[in-house]
Amino acid sequence: MLPAVERAGSVVGRRVTSYGFRCYLWLLRWTGAFRFDCAALDALRDAGPLIIAPNHPGLLDAVMILSRLPDL
Repeated sequence: MLPAVERAGSVVGRRVTSYGFRCYLWLLRWTGAFRFDCAALDALRDAGPLIIAPNHPGLLDAVMILSRLPDL
């Protein structure tokens, strides 16, 4: 079991990473480089245990998933 400080640091780190990826995706949308529809990922936020298998070599799948599911 992690001490409370380490647990809080882990939560904050995950939230900051998620926010950073959201900003990156927003920047890609804003510049017109990409268009994203993350509505399905938002629906998975409270779905419980899942196995998610991104399948593109560019790693944008992972960025999209981590931007919406910070507790992954």
